[in-house]
Amino acid sequence: MFSCRAAAILISESLDHPLSWTQRFSLRFHLVICRVCRRYRRQVVGLNILAQRYLTQSAPVPFADDALSPKEKDRLILRLRQAQAAEKKPESP
Repeated sequence: MFSCRAAAILISESLDHPLSWTQRFSLRFHLVICRVCRRYRRQVVGLNILAQRYLTQSAPVPFADDALSPKEKDRLILRLRQAQAAEKKPESP
């Protein structure tokens, strides 16, 4: 039996790329018998459509280069570099 968890994964993957015929068949068969997954699919597809519509219709947010003072920029850069250095250090046993 094809699980709802597997169906949810395939529903999400189907938005990104075409599914193989076996995946499509398994998903369609599951959707015939599972009302909850049909509802989930409608919701996911609807959210995807809304997100695409929002991204194509909304104006880009202008980048304000002067939003941070030079001192704040330097402090932010320093913290980012410290975080990168901490990630690169191997943990001691």
